[in-house]
Amino acid sequence: MNTLTVMSNSASVNAQVNGRAPLVRLYLVRGVLAAVWAVAFAHAHDTLGAAAITLLVTYPLLDAVSSAVDYLSVPDGPEQRVQAGLLVWKVRRGVAQLRV
Repeated sequence: MNTLTVMSNSASVNAQVNGRAPLVRLYLVRGVLAAVWAVAFAHAHDTLGAAAITLLVTYPLLDAVSSAVDYLSVPDGPEQRVQAGLLVWKVRRGVAQLRV
């Protein structure tokens, strides 16, 4: 393996990592939001008041927005179709919780 090949492979790996940076940030934000939501719901679930209902409705909708960002970041193909299916499912779940 020559130096040019190693440099070329290194450049392609760096390009892939840099292209995924926004998604990594999105996943970190989703994780933090999930943790904050869990703590907030742990304190609000005793009575099914306005705070608990708000938390139950907002999390699936925030998750759907994150899935929309995922969908837009994936190139056309099978991965994008999977993301589209997840997006539809998450929106339907959020809307179903609005009816409750």
